Amino acid sequence: MNKYFDEVTKKYYNKIIGQRTKNIKKELVKNDSEEIKEFMAFNLNEDNLYAISYEYIYKIINEFNLVKIPFMPDYIHGVINYRGEILTVLNIHYFFNITFEDNDNKELIIISYKNFKLGLLVNKIKGFCRYNTEKFENPFYSQNIVNNKIISHIFNNEVLILNVEEIFFDPKLGLFKNSTG
Repeated sequence: MNKYFDEVTKKYYNKIIGQRTKNIKKELVKNDSEEIKEFMAFNLNEDNLYAISYEYIYKIINEFNLVKIPFMPDYIHGVINYRGEILTVLNIHYFFNITFEDNDNKELIIISYKNFKLGLLVNKIKGFCRYNTEKFENPFYSQNIVNNKIISHIFNNEVLILNVEEIFFDPKLGLFKNSTG
């Protein structure tokens, strides 16, 4: 009787394992058809969540010595010395007409594009997130945003995905000239 029980149990387990394998394969195929990208999520205020594609993240800095330079425009918060390189730190709050509260609760995201680096001053880094790009929605136009091209997409009606290239191409910064106009 044990031998019969062992054979039935073995067939049953093989059937279960086979079904699980099929389910895993279906899930892998499903994930291959979806485009999942990694982003760094952060807050500029308590209301909204923002994200930048991981491909543009150069470094996250929690402790830094920010030097403010007199008579700079509102969108430039200052500069930092990062490993002997002087980097401009943008007040990204400016682009969204959000008041920046200058306190100790700030972090710096260094972004990189075509060998240029900029620091973005943010209130709180939430961490890395994975978003399905098929669920991205087109951004909205808002009079409160200085340059609406800075938002490339909206995820799940709650995360504003920033267009890093547009930040670098913003005419105020003068780093690049946009070839499209």
